[in-house]
Amino acid sequence: MSTNQKFALVEDRGKKIVIDLPNENEWLMPHIRWGNRNQPFTPAFWASSYWTNKVEGTLPKIEKASDLVEEVAFCILGGYGIKAELNKAAFERVHQLGYLRAGRRVALDEIQEALVQPFTIGGRDIRYRFPKLKGRYLFEALKELHACTDLPTDPLEARNWLLTFKGIGPKTASWVVRNLFNTDRVAILDIHLHRAGILLGLFNEADSVTKHYFRMEEKFLTFAANLKISASVLDLLIWNVMRENPRSVKNAFLERN
Repeated sequence: MSTNQKFALVEDRGKKIVIDLPNENEWLMPHIRWGNRNQPFTPAFWASSYWTNKVEGTLPKIEKASDLVEEVAFCILGGYGIKAELNKAAFERVHQLGYLRAGRRVALDEIQEALVQPFTIGGRDIRYRFPKLKGRYLFEALKELHACTDLPTDPLEARNWLLTFKGIGPKTASWVVRNLFNTDRVAILDIHLHRAGILLGLFNEADSVTKHYFRMEEKFLTFAANLKISASVLDLLIWNVMRENPRSVKNAFLERN
């Protein structure tokens, strides 16, 4: 006889809520079982994490962006190998220098120089990765954005438009669109989501976000729908947990091998 995975949570006002997840051996989707909620990185673990954070009021929040130029700049300045803290510092510098203002004529070398100078984070001087290349991408994007008079109102159309920008790939375009439209129709697949997907059995080792982004995105969106969790919230929740627990992630991969 199969037994569901029930656990109780308590709201801040003292109300008790019982969460009832399917038995660990039940199928969530083809080739993927629910798994044990106490086993890190299983579907049941992510569902349990979601409900725990939801009831406790600690779910990560997505601040809906209101400025297209600022959002594109922020996302271009993030990405592979650039930690969130450095991403934020780089954006704040170019923003404070006024380089993102409409009508502000900024030269390529001004943006690049702003990124070349080190950033003080946590008391340490840290250099931004690829300042010349990222500076060029931002410079080219600003020219396109300031010339734009009619932004697509559909999230997927907006993403396709952003993909025509030099230096903006599917992940960056999806990141911008998610934040602008607060949509669940896209996913931001970075190294953390990729690793989580492998541990879930959602992705395999041969899957590459560079070559197979949209196929992998479809699988993730289906996964979120089957868990009955907002894809954008689940995306951010997984990103936070994977990023903050590198040792647990490493051990999970070692146990697979």
